[in-house]
Amino acid sequence: MSAGTLTLTNNSAVVIGEETRFITDLKAGDMVVSVVGGVTYTLPISTVESDTQATLIKVYDGPTQTGAAYSAVPREAMNYITAQLVAETTKALRGMNYDKWNWQKFFTVDDDITITLPDNSQSTGPSARKIINSVANKVDKAELEVKADKIDVDKKADKSEVDKKAERAELDKKADKFDIGTTAGTVAAGDDPRIVNAFSNKGGVLKGMLRIDNRTNEPNGNMSNNSVYLAADPNYNVSHGYYLVSDQYHAYRIIQGGNVFTFKANGQAYAVTWNNTSDIRLKPVREVISNALDKVNAISGYTYIKDGTRSTGLIAQEVEKVLPEVVTTMGDYQLKSDIGALKKGSILKDTKAIAYGEVSGLLVQAIKELTEIVKAQGKEIGSLKSMRRE
Repeated sequence: MSAGTLTLTNNSAVVIGEETRFITDLKAGDMVVSVVGGVTYTLPISTVESDTQATLIKVYDGPTQTGAAYSAVPREAMNYITAQLVAETTKALRGMNYDKWNWQKFFTVDDDITITLPDNSQSTGPSARKIINSVANKVDKAELEVKADKIDVDKKADKSEVDKKAERAELDKKADKFDIGTTAGTVAAGDDPRIVNAFSNKGGVLKGMLRIDNRTNEPNGNMSNNSVYLAADPNYNVSHGYYLVSDQYHAYRIIQGGNVFTFKANGQAYAVTWNNTSDIRLKPVREVISNALDKVNAISGYTYIKDGTRSTGLIAQEVEKVLPEVVTTMGDYQLKSDIGALKKGSILKDTKAIAYGEVSGLLVQAIKELTEIVKAQGKEIGSLKSMRRE
């Protein structure tokens, strides 16, 4: 900024300075640049009367302003700025003209074009019309290929339809050999109600033997007319079994690789061995049964008659008092014979059951406790014998 401030008066060519040095800083043809109300005014000087007064070439058309800061710009500097502005403007106009010419060629020429950039460098490439025509040609070719594929598919479809008609004709010839109908003694058709109703029927009774089997002979001669038989392999190499209603045969039987598991209608089951998982890794939390001998002495073994069959075993309620872990409540039980005042067919509520295999742990521990007692008594007897000899 130059020294001092200005007073500019609207519609006046006279500029008054405050603490200015117009004679030193300005001469005719120089410029005074000042910002008034946010607008920059460039004011050319006509004459310099004193350090505090100068006259403009034309009147000031801005608002009156007192104390305005200003800059004194020599005419030579302003000429340079003007020339530079003209050069930049010319360059911008030239670039706009190049853009116009380049776009015109890009959209109108059907060939490669050369475009010129504002710095006069050039670049060559396909025009828009050439690109569009090239893509259109490829699309036409692809469309022809699609039509050709469709014709080929149609031909294959026609051939497939011919093959289907031939198959249907062959089936019709075979069907002529059978008496197809919807009554007894005829072969059932696909929509025969005898087939449809069989799949949708609920309840009812199937009379005679029902077999799902690839065998020709019943196993062991144990089949009857009131049975359901399932078999997967005629040599019993794959698991299979059968169910018989009659009590004289097995209620359910599984045969696997020559091993037989039988479940009879009277509730008894048979197998070569029954194994329970007992790996120590499956029992991370465990403790030795305490007072096992006392617990064994608290229960008794019995012979008894249950459901008309003589058997032997324990009483669940007695065992539950000393080893509840092996006793479960199995639910209601229907009596198969009279028991005192209870008649056959009566329902016994909340009957209890014993896992006999798990009682073995108690027996083993009781034997060990008894062994320790026997050992202690043996030592005591030995001591008494020694004292007697003395």
